[in-house]
Amino acid sequence: MSNHSDTHNPGHSSDHSAAVLDFPDIQTIDSQASEWLAKLDAEQPSPNDLAAFKQWVNADPEHRQAFEALVEFWDEMNILTQTILPRELLPQQPSATSNSLWHRLQALARPIINALTYTRAAGATALAILGLTVLLGGPTHYSTQIGQQKTIELADQSTVQLNTNSRLQVDYSNDLRRLTLTQGEAHFDVAHDPDRPFEVYVGNRLVRAIGTAFTVHVRKIDVEVIVTEGTVEIDQPSDPELKAKVSIIQAADTQAGTQAGTPIKATAGSLVTFNKDLVNDVEIMVASQLQKQLSWRQGMLVFKGEPLQMVVDEVSRYTNLKIIIPERSAREMKVGGLFKVGDTESLFEALRDGFDIHVQEVSDDVVYLISSENR
Repeated sequence: MSNHSDTHNPGHSSDHSAAVLDFPDIQTIDSQASEWLAKLDAEQPSPNDLAAFKQWVNADPEHRQAFEALVEFWDEMNILTQTILPRELLPQQPSATSNSLWHRLQALARPIINALTYTRAAGATALAILGLTVLLGGPTHYSTQIGQQKTIELADQSTVQLNTNSRLQVDYSNDLRRLTLTQGEAHFDVAHDPDRPFEVYVGNRLVRAIGTAFTVHVRKIDVEVIVTEGTVEIDQPSDPELKAKVSIIQAADTQAGTQAGTPIKATAGSLVTFNKDLVNDVEIMVASQLQKQLSWRQGMLVFKGEPLQMVVDEVSRYTNLKIIIPERSAREMKVGGLFKVGDTESLFEALRDGFDIHVQEVSDDVVYLISSENR
């Protein structure tokens, strides 16, 4: 049987290096982003160029993502270097060619840059990215494809690990760190900054932290929050429009539970789920449960006696392959095991060898799991 995990599970996002080196005749988004990068790296981009660039980059989220990917690629390849630290703190003298774009970004963000102080080399990259964010205008968007995972370092040294098929928006200001998780799952390791709350907006709620670590998972019918360090508070959004929306939902709801106007605090080792305006009771998790719930961060999936349908639902998050279990008895079968993220073949082999469940290919992207007696 062919290896489904290789065929149907897409890899990481496409490399934009070809777009940097080559300008195809067909004006793809990548080639447009490359041309804008070249214009901004000129000796002195005109005000008209900057205005046109802002209009282009804000016209479509894919424009912003393509441009940011190019800048990130250049930075990783040491083509662009940081220039905002004192000369004695830089590893080497940057060339005029390599640092010109960062000069443009920093010049546009100079009022903010002058208000910040960085004392180590990592801060230079973060501050350059801040200049890029100011140039682009508005929030920064991050996403992962099905089967892809990504770790992001934010401007304040907080880190985010995005799981498969996730979308995150980051919007930092002088007094608030605001992030919006619209789909998928993310783990946040928050840098301590008591003067700037770290708020993750999800659904009609926000998860607020000052210095802690936690995971948020947007599921089909609810949202799950797992606190691994420190304390978080789940509350109404501070945005007046969103807060009014939650209040309307709260007034219309007659179910029992913790109402939207009541914040709830959860400490390390806690799991909280909520659906719209209701927050479920806090569940305290033991270490083994935490390890199982967060195993995706190490690229693994752990199952300990869950129904096969639940196992398939979780595995399906990491592949485009559609897995169907027609028989109810097979769907309810208890399954355990340790599987690498995206490795559907290992799951299929374990089901065949341990449970006499076989794979029946229906099409290139659809398979049935069938017990031997019904084959």
